Amino acid sequence: MMLIFLAAALSDLGRIAYIHYWSQTLARTILTCPSKKTVTVQDLREKTYIVPEDIIATLQTMDVLEQKKKGGADAVINKARVRAWADTNKVDLKAYPVDPNAFVAREQSRSVSEDT
Repeated sequence: MMLIFLAAALSDLGRIAYIHYWSQTLARTILTCPSKKTVTVQDLREKTYIVPEDIIATLQTMDVLEQKKKGGADAVINKARVRAWADTNKVDLKAYPVDPNAFVAREQSRSVSEDT
């Protein structure tokens, strides 16, 4: 799997759209983890496929990081702040932006040239 750091190549409006999407995705992911489980940037990367640089930038934008030395980390995610952010921004924690049931497998149709 190859991850690409997109934020550097985005326009200001594109970056805002991605931050909006990433914020909701990260909030859903963090808040669905057990309350006592420590969630790392690596955990979030593996669950969301968002690159670490964008995860950190998004969490900073959401203002949910606390500067604490804990377990070797310089900052920790405050889940109460994530929940407050989700409530303020009306994030539906049960809904995901892409419905996997919306994808329908169809038989490939033959092209006209194959019929002749």
